[in-house]
Amino acid sequence: MSSNKNPLPPFEIANEEAQADWKPDQETFLINWMKEKVIAHGEGRAAGTFSKNGWLELRKDCYKKWGLKYSSKAFKNKFTGLKERFKEFKKLVEAASGLGWNPLFSTVEATDLWWKEYAKTHPKMKNLKRFKGLGCPEMRYV
Repeated sequence: MSSNKNPLPPFEIANEEAQADWKPDQETFLINWMKEKVIAHGEGRAAGTFSKNGWLELRKDCYKKWGLKYSSKAFKNKFTGLKERFKEFKKLVEAASGLGWNPLFSTVEATDLWWKEYAKTHPKMKNLKRFKGLGCPEMRYV
């Protein structure tokens, strides 16, 4: 929660941010929150989605933690982006030999030459090299 002296207004009357600007710690929180919910609800949850109440709970939890009220659409867009990034991450790690995941640094490990060649055939995914702290292994639960 925010450490300033002014308490946050109730979530219901707080203003929404015009645009979501996801910081790495917020993204990690989001991924871990979703992972915990999926594990807690197991197979009873429809794959790839959360209920309206689930999204609201997540928005409120993030508001309490950072004092930022992002729209439901911002959360759903972030979720979609994370799923897409995980799919690419999974293809990258499973299909290419000689790659690995360094859990200490949260990075995909490959030579610079390999990254250069990969970027040529996957221009949209050239930034996968810097998976640092992006929670990709955890996204398998979501």
